[in-house]
Amino acid sequence: MASPTVRILGFVNHIAPVPGIEAAIAQAIDWGVDVIVAQGTGSDWGPYWLGSGEQVAANQAANVEPYVRAAVEHGIPFVFSFGIAGADPHLDTCLAAFDGLCARNGWALDIGVIRSEVGRERLLAAVAAGPPVVPAGAGAQLSPRLTAQDVEAAERVVALIGPEPVMAALAHGVDGVITGRALDIGLFMALPMLRSIPTAVAAHAGKLLECGGLALEPGDSGRCIWASLDETGFEVRSPDPDVRATIRSLVSHTFYERSHPTQEDNPGGRLDLAGATYEETPTGIRCEGAQWVEAPYTVLLEGARREGFRAVTLLGVREPALLAQARSWADRAEAAVTAAPRFSDAVADGRLRLTTRIFGSTPYSARLSRTPPSPVTRLGSWSTSSRTPRSWPRRRPTSPSSGSSSGPTRAARPLPATPPPRSCPSSSRCPRCSPSRSTICCRSRTRSSRSPSSSRPSPAPRLLRRLP
Repeated sequence: MASPTVRILGFVNHIAPVPGIEAAIAQAIDWGVDVIVAQGTGSDWGPYWLGSGEQVAANQAANVEPYVRAAVEHGIPFVFSFGIAGADPHLDTCLAAFDGLCARNGWALDIGVIRSEVGRERLLAAVAAGPPVVPAGAGAQLSPRLTAQDVEAAERVVALIGPEPVMAALAHGVDGVITGRALDIGLFMALPMLRSIPTAVAAHAGKLLECGGLALEPGDSGRCIWASLDETGFEVRSPDPDVRATIRSLVSHTFYERSHPTQEDNPGGRLDLAGATYEETPTGIRCEGAQWVEAPYTVLLEGARREGFRAVTLLGVREPALLAQARSWADRAEAAVTAAPRFSDAVADGRLRLTTRIFGSTPYSARLSRTPPSPVTRLGSWSTSSRTPRSWPRRRPTSPSSGSSSGPTRAARPLPATPPPRSCPSSSRCPRCSPSRSTICCRSRTRSSRSPSSSRPSPAPRLLRRLP
């Protein structure tokens, strides 16, 4: 009896595919593909999206279109996680967009949908009667054990589901599976485990394929990656001739998003890569030696609770006297605000927090700048508080020749000397520099002839985004 083999085409569906991705997909199809898998959930964007129910601006339905087209044409099942934060509202938004994609293309697909938002009643029952739910790591600033109060305060909680629910859906013969928040490698493990590929091999392959072309050289999550799994290991290839799988790129990716270089805890066990080997082949990289250590089955929970509302105020400073005492001045301002009668109670109760961050005051900014040091230094800061910021009025620069008689004028401070301009070294002016007013020539990397005195004053700071 022939040993089982599973061939996977992987990519990331919250990243737009690179131009010409269809050619890479066609190459993978020529090699053979048993399942197309892509992860599209994560917590990298922070807790706001999970708590608010809003969706990150990533058109996941459009990103999967070339892959779904190939899957439909060749009868290949697909497995996607959708929604970034992955709760029910995010999944529903993506499913609606996916339905529109199918309608436009005339696809009638049988899709298994797996939700991973955990209901409050189920969590409360687990707190009351189940084993303790503990923080996943130290320094998370969470309760030692999940409490009923924690559950009630949470806006939403999702579970990173393992491969088993996906395996059950694929066993029903569906055209594709779409999940909410899920364990990234679990999506890739599902079909191999369903076809008796060892768990260690499936998990190791999932770890290398989870971010698509990011594990190739050069890495790019907009590209796809291919692997063929068997009972003892798997081979990784790049379907795109412009990039390739290397031992360095694959081993580097095994360190990605883990606290230990060779150990990773997962639902039901630990992936151990201490004895993993990587060997070049004529077509790719052969990977073997991973171990799976069984452990009690647990899942990771992610929740978000409302902390309050945030306002951001931006302030730019050029006054030398204030620059010299920026930190002490900011500290005194914070102390004065938090001690004010109208705010002191809220500060004491933890309902109001005021924080000032100062940037541009260290020598690092001078080292990284392309311009020589100037007597006039710019420094910026931003403050967060619960108050709504106001916009600053613009101040128009005045000159002695403006004819204004509103008061005495101040003598202009002499500007630092500017080195003479150098022209672009090419026979004709650089097309990217000639019509533009950029300060750096893209060819010669020298300063252009624009004088600092002709530059316009910087616009007043404005509020970019207010987040609840």
